[in-house]
Amino acid sequence: MKVLLLMVFWLQLVASEDVVVTTVYGQLRGSREKFGEKYVDTFKGIPFAQPPTGPLRWVSPRDVSPWSGVRDATSYGPACPQPDKTQPGVNVTLDEDCLYLNVFAPQVTARKPVDRSHMDSNMTYPVMVFIHGGAYVSGTGAIYDSTVIALRDVVVVTINYRLGVLGFLSTGDSAAPGNFGMLDQVLALQWVKKCISSFGGKPNQVTIFGESAGASSVSLHLISPLSKDLFNAVICESGVSLTPWAIATKTDSLPPRKRAEMLGQDLGCPDTTSSSKLVGCLRSKTADALTEAGKTIPPSPSRLEWSPVVDSVSSPTDSFLPENPQALVKKGMSAKVPVIRGINKDEDSNDLASIPGIEKGMTLDYFKNLIHDFAKNRYRSNHGKIEEAIRQIYIPPNMTDPVAVRSSCIQFLSDHDFFAPTDLETNLNAKLQTDNPIFLYEFAYRAEHDPSPKWTGVPHTAELPYVFGIMFSKRKLTPQKWTEKDKQMSSAIIKMWTNFAKYG
Repeated sequence: MKVLLLMVFWLQLVASEDVVVTTVYGQLRGSREKFGEKYVDTFKGIPFAQPPTGPLRWVSPRDVSPWSGVRDATSYGPACPQPDKTQPGVNVTLDEDCLYLNVFAPQVTARKPVDRSHMDSNMTYPVMVFIHGGAYVSGTGAIYDSTVIALRDVVVVTINYRLGVLGFLSTGDSAAPGNFGMLDQVLALQWVKKCISSFGGKPNQVTIFGESAGASSVSLHLISPLSKDLFNAVICESGVSLTPWAIATKTDSLPPRKRAEMLGQDLGCPDTTSSSKLVGCLRSKTADALTEAGKTIPPSPSRLEWSPVVDSVSSPTDSFLPENPQALVKKGMSAKVPVIRGINKDEDSNDLASIPGIEKGMTLDYFKNLIHDFAKNRYRSNHGKIEEAIRQIYIPPNMTDPVAVRSSCIQFLSDHDFFAPTDLETNLNAKLQTDNPIFLYEFAYRAEHDPSPKWTGVPHTAELPYVFGIMFSKRKLTPQKWTEKDKQMSSAIIKMWTNFAKYG
C-alpha cells in the first residue's frame, strides 16, 4: 500500500496560485496547485514553433520568436486540425496555429519563490516527454494531464504536432518531402533541451514515451539522425518503427505521391502532375477543407491515412528518415539508450466490434475468409502459401468453437500489427546493443468495472488510464468506477515508468 501514499495526497487539492518562469524566449505565467505536502506547477499552451500557416505550411517548423512581457500559460493551446472537432476531457479549439506544448513540474519546497527562475539549481528532476497517439491524424497533448506523474518527482512535457494531411503530405520530392509532424516533434525536443532547466528539469536526462502512433514516433526518433542526443531513454507503448502502419512507402499500392495527387484532384487543383503547382494549389485551401478531403483518401492495406515516409530531401543531414526503418535498425542506427517496448494483450480486439454477432464469437468460415483477403491484399505474390501458413498457425485442428475462433482472430491481427514487429525490433536492437538495458512487457490487466465488452479483453489504449493515473484525478475521462486494485496497478506502472526515467 505504500505505493498509494503518494497518490492519495492528490485528493487534497487546494486553490491554485500563479507562478512565473523565465525561459530564453520570454516569461510565462502558469499555475501552482498543492497536493498534500507537494506542489505541481503547470504551464499550458507554450509555443515552441512559429505558426505553420501560409508559406510555412508544409515546410520544416521554424523556431518560435521571443516575446516581451509575461505570457499567460494557464490554458491549453489549440489542437491541430483533425476530423473530430472535440477532444475527450478538455475544451480546446482546432487551429492550424497549433504547435504548443505543456509542462507539469514538481515543486516540493515552500510556495515561495513564486518565480521558478530562482529555484535552487540542485533541485532538478528527470524529464519525460509524451508523444500522443491517434493514427497520426488525431489527438492533442492537452488530453494527457500529467499531474499525477509529476508527483513522482519528474518534469512531464506533452506536445502537439501537425496531423493528417497537414503533417504528413508527401509528393516524394522537395516540393513536399513529408514528415512535417515528425519535424515538429524534433523541434519540441530541441525546445526541451534548451528550456526545460527553467522548469527544474534536467536537459540531459530526458525520456520520451508515447502510445500507438506516438509510440511508433518515439521508435522512429530512436533511428533518426535528426533526433540524436535529444533524449536518453525511450518507452514505446503499442507501436514501434517496424509496425506495418508506422510509415508509408513508394512501393505501396497507393503510394504517398499518388495520394497527394488524389487529394489535389478532389480539391479541384488544375495540375496535379507538377509537384510545385500541386502544393501551391493545396496551400491556397483552408485547413478544414484539407482535413475533410484528407480523410477520404484511402490508405494502402496495413497503412494509415497519413503517416511518415522515407524522406525525399537532397541532403542526408536534413533527413528525418533517410532509409526504411528496418534497414536502419539492422545497420545499428538505433540510439544507444535504455528502451522499454510493450503491447496490450488484445490489441486489435476493438477492430472486430462492428462484426454482427461478434459478442457471441466468430464462425470459422468468416475467419478463413478474413485470412484469405488479408493475404491477397497485403502481399504481392505467394498469396496461397501465405494464407496456408497463417491457417496452420492460427486455426488448429478441430477448432470450431466460435469464442475460440474469435480469440484466435484477435491474436492473429494483434500479432501482425503489434506483437511480431515489436518482438522483431526488440531482438534486432538487442543483438546490436549490449551496453544498455532493453525491456519488453505485455499489459494484461483489465479493471473489474471496465465498461467495454468483456470479450474485448485488454485492447489498444487500455494501459493509458493507468500510465496517467486518471483514477486519482478529478478530471475523469470516463465515468468508470475505479477500485483499490485499479489504483494499485496505476501506482505500480507510474512508479516503473518514472523509475525508468530516473535510473534507466
